[in-house]
Amino acid sequence: MLDMAISNYLYHSQDPTPEKWVIESEGKPFNPCVIDHEMLHFAVGDGNESDTKLISLEQVDQLEELCHELMFNPKTMEPYQHYFEALRSLPFDDGLKLATMMLLVTKGGAGGEIMRMTSNVFRLNEWQRQNQAERGAANTVLTMKMDQDWTDDNYSQSLDRVTGFLIDDLEPSGEDENKGDVDASSGNATSFEDGPRMARDDFIVTVREQALSLRQSLMQGHDNHITRTRITPEERLELKAKLGANELLGPILSSFQTIVNSAYGLKK
Repeated sequence: MLDMAISNYLYHSQDPTPEKWVIESEGKPFNPCVIDHEMLHFAVGDGNESDTKLISLEQVDQLEELCHELMFNPKTMEPYQHYFEALRSLPFDDGLKLATMMLLVTKGGAGGEIMRMTSNVFRLNEWQRQNQAERGAANTVLTMKMDQDWTDDNYSQSLDRVTGFLIDDLEPSGEDENKGDVDASSGNATSFEDGPRMARDDFIVTVREQALSLRQSLMQGHDNHITRTRITPEERLELKAKLGANELLGPILSSFQTIVNSAYGLKK
């Protein structure tokens, strides 16, 4: 979580910006202090004691207060015009706090990405436990690690695993494995009686080749937005320590990290 928060700040605070929404979204200057209450409804629960809350309403209020504080320009005595101006004007530590707050509760742009990711993992864990109990399935959810499965060395193999998992998941329960071929024109699972087909393994290879080609083109197109060189490894460690020690953001990120890490245990 800490690395994700730092990378998010480094990426979106570049000049020129790689993302136009940091300046304007839906025809208006982007304001990170607009809270996504609809999304947060799933994170704070319905008030029942049995609900598992990812974040408290008090923490949400504190994050909103922090946002308004950081979005206020002491030089002009007015709020910054938009999110990007604040990111470019604030001291590094404060810019990082604002960007992290945006990842947690903001509506629009990349707002709420950390919250949604954590909520999705939590609910997948619950779904996994329920389906294991009902079906006796050993692995109904596929989980992968970014720093292991999606490295350059393992990228192709991981693509194959994901594609195979999706195809198998589309296969009707109880059907013969040989009826899980894939429609080459639509990419949908099909049976031998359904129009054009492509063998399962051939389809996996096709997906892999197309994905690798797209990845290469995207990486070439973003050469100017590589952020890892903006700070040294030592500076990153220092920033992680400061962010983790922050009285408001630290406990939230630590709690979310624990939930996300729990998904790793689902892979058998």
